[in-house]
Parts: sequence; C-alpha cells; structure tokens
Amino acid sequence: MAKGKAGIVTKESRKRSILKKKPVKLPSVVNGVKISDIPEKKKERAKFLQKELKRYQGKQLYCPALRSHVEITAKSISETKHHASAHINSTIAALNLRIIIKNAHFLKTTSVKGNSMQSKKMDLKDMITLICPLKKYGFAKLTVGKRYNNELVQYCITAIKLEWLKEE
Repeated sequence: MAKGKAGIVTKESRKRSILKKKPVKLPSVVNGVKISDIPEKKKERAKFLQKELKRYQGKQLYCPALRSHVEITAKSISETKHHASAHINSTIAALNLRIIIKNAHFLKTTSVKGNSMQSKKMDLKDMITLICPLKKYGFAKLTVGKRYNNELVQYCITAIKLEWLKEE
C-alpha cells in the first residue's frame, strides 16, 4: 500500500496508488448483453438495469480489496438502478458488477449519520468507497455498506470522472 511522507497510509496516498493502477478492460458483451443494446433514455436504462442486475440478487461476491464477501440485495439493485441509469458509462459499470467488485481498490470509509437514508433503508453504520480504473470509461465508484452486524452489502456503483476522484 502506498504511504504518505510520514510512512502512514493516507487517503491521498491511496488515491495516487489507484491512479497508477492498470485500468480494467471491460468486455463488449456482458451476460449476453451488448454495450450497443443499452437503451438511450434514462427510464428505459433503469428498467433495463433492474432486469439485468436481478441475477445477482441474494448472491455474495468476493471482494479482494475488502477480503470479504459482499452481498447483493434487492435494495442494492434498487439503489444502483437509480444512480447508474443516469449515464451510459454508469450503466456499463453496473452491468459489470462482478468485475468491478473483483478489481476495485479501497479508498475510504465514512460513518453514516444516524438518520440518513442509507442507515434507515439498509441498516448501515459505515460506507466504504472503492474505486476501479476502467479502460475507455474512466473510473467506477463502488460503494459498499457495512451493517451493524459487520456484514457487507453492495450499496451502489456508478462511473465517475477523474476530476471527482481528485476532488474527493
């Protein structure tokens, strides 16, 4: 792990380390769906994602960065569908959920505020942000929630721009 000047792992040193990682090449066909088949309109993409991500519901995918399995729930799919349908690149990242979870790199953990939507909807105490560099698409931001019983649940996945990562 990259370390800062004092030899301590910092969020800044983790960001620099992530920026140096080789980007993951995403396939042009995911689960039988061609990238060119993704609907143009946001509402259609949301329906499309709901249908495509349903195959992961109830599954646990191993995340090497967290050294643990991450559960995909109906609420995970709903949250991802809502955010990832906004832009085509986010939809592409969401379709590649399995690849993103496998190749994401830890960025930070933040505590969830007591009465936020995340803590109410999914009983989360912490949110873990992971980043995955993607060839041709920039970066994918994977958010994983940590429940009070320490189980990990996928919260959301979207594509982000380099500027966001630098500002974060």
